[in-house]
Amino acid sequence: MKKIFYITILTLALGLSSCFKDTVEYTRFNLSVQEQTQRDGEYTVADDVEAYVYYADTALWSIDSYEAALERRLTNKKSGQTLTTPDVEAVVGADEKYPLMLELRQEKCFMVLVDPVHRIYATRFYLKPENLADVYARLYIATWRQSSNASGWRVVNQFYEAEKKE
Repeated sequence: MKKIFYITILTLALGLSSCFKDTVEYTRFNLSVQEQTQRDGEYTVADDVEAYVYYADTALWSIDSYEAALERRLTNKKSGQTLTTPDVEAVVGADEKYPLMLELRQEKCFMVLVDPVHRIYATRFYLKPENLADVYARLYIATWRQSSNASGWRVVNQFYEAEKKE
């Protein structure tokens, strides 16, 4: 009987202690964009990229072109409605290895990254993790390559020109 009593007390104590844990209502998505500008070149941290987030689902919304990504224009796939004010815009983060930081507060996130120098954009759907303060991610982009998938992102190089062989 004593054993059942102690097990019950221990279970209640563990249950109550979990009630007092801190919860986090946001996730800081820390992003490092690594670019390779030549086929055999090194990857370097991209300086001139922009990132933003809409609290939307990629199943219902899309970025139709590089110009739309640059203008921050999201289009509803069914109705054609457009949104032009992102819910979150990237700021320079405290970590120099991960210079972009997006503070996410909703579960469904449509992330967009734009590289105006190389005229490339990338999109991804992201589900914000529960009670996780920081996420660190890297996106590798080969600017010389045609559109591709990388680390959950869809990288689009709309202006890709195949190399000419002489």
